[in-house]
Amino acid sequence: MGVAIILIHGRGPYPRKDTLEACWKSFLPPLPATAKVQMIHWTERFEYTPPLVPDAQWDCGSSASGGLDPALDAAFGEASADQTLSDEAGDVVAQAWGLPDVGAGLVWAKNRIVKSAFGVLANQLNVQFAKDIENFFLHKRASLRDQTRDDLVQAIKSERQHGNAVLVVAHSFGSIVAYEALREFSGATAQVHSLITLGSPLAWCYDIIDDAKPNVVPAYADLKAFPARGAGNWWNVLDPEDPIVMPPTKGVIGRPFLGMEYGGASRQVIDCVVRNPRSSDSLTSHHDWRGYLEATATQKAIRSFLSENV
Repeated sequence: MGVAIILIHGRGPYPRKDTLEACWKSFLPPLPATAKVQMIHWTERFEYTPPLVPDAQWDCGSSASGGLDPALDAAFGEASADQTLSDEAGDVVAQAWGLPDVGAGLVWAKNRIVKSAFGVLANQLNVQFAKDIENFFLHKRASLRDQTRDDLVQAIKSERQHGNAVLVVAHSFGSIVAYEALREFSGATAQVHSLITLGSPLAWCYDIIDDAKPNVVPAYADLKAFPARGAGNWWNVLDPEDPIVMPPTKGVIGRPFLGMEYGGASRQVIDCVVRNPRSSDSLTSHHDWRGYLEATATQKAIRSFLSENV
């Protein structure tokens, strides 16, 4: 049996597929010569201007292992109680952003307020992040979310048909695509050996507005459930100062799903708290994909996949 690693980036803009794929590969640990690596490349679906970053203007950077703070780089496979966030009490995002807990009777009003806020930011203030939120979560551009999810599902199916064990590594918005893709599988055996999410907004993104919720699928009654028919293991690598992981108000740390029961066996997301020293701008401080890929926890998770399947 061979191994395949499928990479999926977050919101861009980024360069062309070959360039970005080679850049991500340079941050991976040494791989067997037979390992297959491919990138789910979807930056052009965001319709940035220009749609792609020219290769001459793209700075891949280089791995800087050893630059992380060991005190913040949590032990692999462990997560202490204070690194979890329960989603039992109301709207996580509303609380984190200092908004009132609206309750079921005011969901419609909250949805209107959130939609209006993102509309103003996107259309009047020309804030690119707000545009991306509208296009992705509010389905202003259906191909952005749905076609990219389908691309990932087909890539996983293809690798499994060739007998390869699959690892999916997803950053930022790409982690949402990956989670929703894994919910699409309904077989008894997990199709992906391991999922690694980096700087994921899954702790809060579905709470922001009803329209943001994923498609309902027969295999899962709950909105937030470990996709055990899709993945056998899930590592969630996060920097608590990453504003995409969780808005920084109140100092909460995002954890998308606590232990979930499936098929009589408990599956749990393993949170790995790291320090991501890389930044590309003020919004994505501590969010850069390079810093997450080179984090010790990420490297160990990839090596764990390789040791179990090579």
